[in-house]
Amino acid sequence: MNRVTVILLLILFSGCLEVSLESCSGLSGSLRKVCLERLAYRSFNASLCEGLRNRVGCYNDIIQATDTVRTCREITDGKFRNFCFTRLAEKKLDYSICTEIDNETEDYGWSRDSCYSIVASLTTDYQICGYILGINERKNCYHEIAVETLNVSLCNNSKWSSICICDILRKRGEAC
Repeated sequence: MNRVTVILLLILFSGCLEVSLESCSGLSGSLRKVCLERLAYRSFNASLCEGLRNRVGCYNDIIQATDTVRTCREITDGKFRNFCFTRLAEKKLDYSICTEIDNETEDYGWSRDSCYSIVASLTTDYQICGYILGINERKNCYHEIAVETLNVSLCNNSKWSSICICDILRKRGEAC
């Protein structure tokens, strides 16, 4: 990176330069990408992340800065939209956001079931496991929460109840 690029990046990140779509379009290369990321973050406009190489980072920054489902709905790429809904549900600990996930485009593990599983695990709310359609993932969800909460009765919903009970006993420091 040359000195001019470094100086422009510093000005851009300091907020001294007003960032707009017009100002970004006049730039090229990595400076243009940084400008678009900054603009996407400031305006909560996820559609500006679409053309960037680091789309996940751009989307993640916007998700961290906003709490709206609308932001995720603006994303046209299915896998990134599902990623956005999952991260937002995780951030807000709200499993109802998982219903926004389109199960037809479950790429890279960002499915409705995995979203439910993440929120259930974070909240230790075993009732959320009941929304999971995949049998193995649902049973794993119950297993994880049973062990985390030391709730032996949840082991009945686990794939291997005896292993679940044993995991709880070990966590308690007891012999299995």
